[in-house]
Amino acid sequence: MSNLEREVGRAKRRLWLNRWLEIVGWCLVIGIGLWIALWVPHRLFSMKWPMDSVALGILGASVVASFVWLMIRREGMLDAAGALDAAAGLNERTSTSVALAKAELDPFETAVQHDAEHSVTGINARRFLPVRWSGSLSLSGMMLLIAALSLLIPELDLLGKDAENVGAKVNAAENQAKAEALKRPVSIIEEIANKNPDVDISDMSRKLDPKALSRMDSDPGFKRRMAKKQLNTLKDALKNKADSEKFRTQREVNKRLRQIGQPEDPRSELRELMSQMSAGDFGEAQEEVKKLKEKLAKRARDGKLDPAAAQKMKEQLNDLAKKLKEASQKQQAAQDRQSQQQLQNAGMTKEEAQRTLDDLAKKDPEQLKKMAEDLAQRMKDKGVTKEQMENLLNKLQQEQKAQEKANKQCEKMGESMGKASKSLEEGDTEQAQKELGEAGEQLSDMEQMEQALNDLESQMDDLQDAEEDLEEFDDSDDEGDCQQCDGTGFLPDGAPCPKCQGNGNGQGQGGQGQGGQGGQGGRGRAFGQRDRNDNVKTATRNVRAKTKNGKGGSVVGQQFVKGSQMKGESEVEFGEAFKAGEIDATDSLNRGRIPRKYKKSIRRYFDRIRDDIDTGKAPVESGDEPAASGAAVDDKSE
Repeated sequence: MSNLEREVGRAKRRLWLNRWLEIVGWCLVIGIGLWIALWVPHRLFSMKWPMDSVALGILGASVVASFVWLMIRREGMLDAAGALDAAAGLNERTSTSVALAKAELDPFETAVQHDAEHSVTGINARRFLPVRWSGSLSLSGMMLLIAALSLLIPELDLLGKDAENVGAKVNAAENQAKAEALKRPVSIIEEIANKNPDVDISDMSRKLDPKALSRMDSDPGFKRRMAKKQLNTLKDALKNKADSEKFRTQREVNKRLRQIGQPEDPRSELRELMSQMSAGDFGEAQEEVKKLKEKLAKRARDGKLDPAAAQKMKEQLNDLAKKLKEASQKQQAAQDRQSQQQLQNAGMTKEEAQRTLDDLAKKDPEQLKKMAEDLAQRMKDKGVTKEQMENLLNKLQQEQKAQEKANKQCEKMGESMGKASKSLEEGDTEQAQKELGEAGEQLSDMEQMEQALNDLESQMDDLQDAEEDLEEFDDSDDEGDCQQCDGTGFLPDGAPCPKCQGNGNGQGQGGQGQGGQGGQGGRGRAFGQRDRNDNVKTATRNVRAKTKNGKGGSVVGQQFVKGSQMKGESEVEFGEAFKAGEIDATDSLNRGRIPRKYKKSIRRYFDRIRDDIDTGKAPVESGDEPAASGAAVDDKSE
């Protein structure tokens, strides 16, 4: 590179720098002016724009625009040479040389080139073309000072938008809190739905229109109602599954096995087996059967099968088979008495109830309907409807089938024990092991069914917890629920509710309710709080207090009833009273009439009573005998 080319290149770069400083000044003036034009309404009218991001964007855009402008307006080599001639007083020597520059030069052009090279010798282009401070930079500095002063403008709300948005902010915070509170129960519902693929809860979402679907994420109250609908669907499905014939049978088998108790000989080799069967631990019972088989195999292999020991084990196996048979008979008799009592409570005589139970097992579904219709017609004067009688007969028939299957299972196990006993008597230990193995396989089937039943009950408990969480989620959401669909948005058949049009509230599509608008009732409220409303309609309910009756109490009232009085205790079994009380308590729990902290205690109370009934500790009925007429009922309380 010649000295001329080097100095002209320096002059060109210095011209570019000065040109860029001027351009960037004007870009900053425009950018700062735009920022001020946005900042002032932002402060005066509370526009809530992201001004920090806007400032960074304007700065970046100004720099990029300045470089683009420079590329369009930049000087070339000839312009730089001319500027150098003017600044250094070279009388256009360098510009002429640059203009004549080409591959081949004539003698004149060559002389011009040499003269230009000689002229720029010792010249520094940067000294003749210094960096200049442009007027645009000064103007941009003034604009920057104005922008800094505009930062002192106080934040005002001349249009009153902040006041309107206060309620919206509070509602947004409440919705966020509600969405977090919904995560646990919704996850429980989805988890249980995945474990029960036969229940399709997503079908509810498919029935919603696009507008309702968009509310799922933005309206926690609507999402809660949808979750409640899905939860109720799952509860009904699990309840029906738990009431299916196979699980009814398993529960009846458990009742029978709990009654076999312990062997008479405390040193019996079947003691642990009977204990585990009585406790319903079928896995451990299988292990005991396996140990028993191993003992027999070892004694036969070692030749130590003592006839006296074999006789003793034979007696123990016979005792177990006998206990299984007696437990089945006892449980069957108790169930027959209970079924007969239910029919008598419906208005039948004892003989009619017995005949109905005998005929019930032989009826198919169509015959069952005809039978219910006939019985309802005969007992029409007692207020029994066809539907009530059909439901009762259907329930009793299902219980009979479960009883029959449970009896067969216990009889089959008893037969295996009896055959094993007979094989020991004949000295055939191998056959005895085979019979015990069949009993072990039956215990394995019972264990699988018991695990499935326990898993089902655990899922129902989880759904109960999810339901309590939904109830605790926000009680105020229930105030505007549609009465026709109970706030779910759907009718029992799955169709959208015509009253609320699938919204779940009692106002229909346009209903807002009190506090629904951002600046009204919802303003300034914390999550879960409600405004006081003294105009709410109230009502009272008469309830008789439960008191303890017994000796030593004063008579607080008497009531005389016409009719005959029977001697002895009432024929109505304690179990019936327990069921009625449990139904009432469950209804109150489900409807949220009882505070949450008392719910678990109430459930444990009824669970303990049910265990006592199942183990035979409940009061038994006494025989019926005619009694003298006339009665005086004294209500006494201590």
